[in-house]
Amino acid sequence: MYWDERPDTNNKAISEAMSRNRFIQIMKYLHVCDNNNLSNSRFAKVMPLWNLLNDKWLKCFPNEVNLCVDESMIPYYGRHGGKQHMHNKPIRFGFKAWCLCTRLGYVVQSKLYEGSKTGITNTNVGLGGSVVLDLIENLKGSSYSIYFDNFFTSVPLLETLKQKDIHGTGTIRANRTEKAPLTEVRSMAKRERGTCESVTDSASGVTLVRYMDNNVVTMASTKAGINPMSKVKRYSQALKKYVYVNQPASVVMYNTYMGGVDRMDENVAKMRVNIRGKKWYWQLLSFLLNVSVNNAWQLYRWVEKSKPQQLDLLNFTRTISLAYLQKYSERLAIGRPPRQVLAVHKRVTLEVRFDGQNHVIVSNNKQSRCGQCKKNARMKCRKCNIALHTHCFEVFHNKA
Repeated sequence: MYWDERPDTNNKAISEAMSRNRFIQIMKYLHVCDNNNLSNSRFAKVMPLWNLLNDKWLKCFPNEVNLCVDESMIPYYGRHGGKQHMHNKPIRFGFKAWCLCTRLGYVVQSKLYEGSKTGITNTNVGLGGSVVLDLIENLKGSSYSIYFDNFFTSVPLLETLKQKDIHGTGTIRANRTEKAPLTEVRSMAKRERGTCESVTDSASGVTLVRYMDNNVVTMASTKAGINPMSKVKRYSQALKKYVYVNQPASVVMYNTYMGGVDRMDENVAKMRVNIRGKKWYWQLLSFLLNVSVNNAWQLYRWVEKSKPQQLDLLNFTRTISLAYLQKYSERLAIGRPPRQVLAVHKRVTLEVRFDGQNHVIVSNNKQSRCGQCKKNARMKCRKCNIALHTHCFEVFHNKA
């Protein structure tokens, strides 16, 4: 629609950069791999570009020590063996990607989920732990702190991370606590809000914290335990007012650094490349493009943090697009451009044409084709801006 002549959709920046046929050909023939040399992966057609961008993202990574791991959904409603259904997610159908992000949403590493059988690379920690270990494999240095939810967290994973000099913190399911001497969940739920207890394994250094807030939550960490205790504001139904309750240090740190993937999803959803196509891999290519723009914006904010006024994501994306259009657009001149006259029903709607109000025939400055008989005419309807003969004027505005 960018090449449509109607004013509500025409985009000169696009139409003057390339022809519509060239755009369709690019969409048709765009590939990022050699089809004669594909791997056994379900996503082999996009993996070369995915791996390349993972290297670029890691190279430009601003070296923050607090990172989080979570899943991101890429919308897709067609047929593919790797498509997932996540009923409780904003995007219910699509491809699942594991992401390692900073607190503000910079994607350090990403990996596509191909299935439970192909994702386990370390049998001691299961699928969730294997995802975490794969994402941090290429991180340089140590002393990182990784945060994840109860899908990934297990005691063997935290022990493996500590052997790599990396701290881990996350919520953990009650059946993964390795029979630690903690109060049962049902009993803890009957206690006062803010109650917590902890137990630490002296051999591995893993601390388990069970905490009662709006619900019972169990934390596992090698970074922090209960102390230093903080205060958090909660509404009391019994007292009908806000009160302050205790909150362990591990819960505070988890709440602070865990939302990076959600921040990235929010940024991508605002500026998502939304071009419909029948090829399944186009959605994955669009996701890579969106994430790269998000990462570039995060780096821009980090470099220009001293400036009082920074570009928001919308204007940053527009600046990139206009720069590429001005730098690389080479639409060939085709001589005298053909005259493109839109059909009458596209130039004036039927509601305006037949409303019977203020239609006046006036002189036209140039000779144009009559909207009724298609012959040349020097008169036009002032309201409709359609060339008409005097004897065609009444017929053109009559429904019968």
